[in-house]
Amino acid sequence: MHPGSQSRGIGKVPQQPREMTLFLNSEPPDEFGVEGVEGLPGRR
Repeated sequence: MHPGSQSRGIGKVPQQPREMTLFLNSEPPDEFGVEGVEGLPGRR
């Protein structure tokens, strides 16, 4: 049982989907969408 490993996973899981939702709500999903969040060549 590693408290460091568990804390890391639990803290990262709920933070990722929250930031993505905020980003998608803030910016139009038609221009950015998931590609913009990932940092692909869609934000040229």
